[in-house]
Amino acid sequence: TSGSTAACFGPPRACRRSSVLRGASTLPWPRVSPWVARWAWRSRDCVRWWRSSPFQRFHLTRCKPESSPRVTNTTRTQGAFTAPLVIRMPYGGGVRALEHHSESMEAILAHVPGIKVVIPSTPHDAKGLLIAAIRDPDPVIFMEPKRVYQAPRQEIPEGDFVIPLGTAKLVLPGSDLTIVSYGAQMKEAIAAARQLRDEASAEVIDLRTIYPPDLASVIESVRKTGRLLVVHEGPRSFGVGAELTAAVAEQAFLHLEAPPARLTGSDIVVPMPRHERHYLISVADIMSAARRLLSY
Repeated sequence: TSGSTAACFGPPRACRRSSVLRGASTLPWPRVSPWVARWAWRSRDCVRWWRSSPFQRFHLTRCKPESSPRVTNTTRTQGAFTAPLVIRMPYGGGVRALEHHSESMEAILAHVPGIKVVIPSTPHDAKGLLIAAIRDPDPVIFMEPKRVYQAPRQEIPEGDFVIPLGTAKLVLPGSDLTIVSYGAQMKEAIAAARQLRDEASAEVIDLRTIYPPDLASVIESVRKTGRLLVVHEGPRSFGVGAELTAAVAEQAFLHLEAPPARLTGSDIVVPMPRHERHYLISVADIMSAARRLLSY
């Protein structure tokens, strides 16, 4: 599929010989205009089709997306040129990796104007969202939760299908509480909602696209249930949960039965493998937070 690129560090020869990206050197280079070629070459990282950043921390320290000309390309040319770029990167904890390999930086990337941030939670969504990202005219950061790599297998259609960016997915319908999550944390959110069936009916929404978020779906659900719980692995301060709860408070305040709540990771460096379980959000944590909202 054509129309996009992904990042590889170093000059073109280093990209071809990269041991991290072994096996991709046979992919053809895209045909681009001389202007786009010069623009890509002058960037700190060279561009190559279907390349991926091994870890998000390495990408941020080298790419500097906030200063990359690709991010502002469409605005500076008043729409004359687009920047069809896709950067795939693993992220998140739960696999007993080192601390700088387990961070959740989706909020940092979502703060950069011009960048779209996507996080799938299932193999099916990963394929549909990745195809949509490749065909999108804007730069897309495609973040892949490492825990999902170890998830159970799932049937995926062999044909071409697209999940539009910026659309959330209703996973479980409910009437008493809205739980919004994304990525690897969806597993715990769904399990908690199912275990709460005897106490309350929880609606679960998979956000899928961090930016631009599907606020309409979230607000519509909260207007029905009257309660919101946002669950994500990333740090609490200035995170995705803060943005969603603020939007709900602004647009669905009169429908709320309880203050919108966040259940997130702590504002600390992800612990080393021995203590990682204390940082991650469990099913019991979600059930406890949901009960507090339901009893408000």
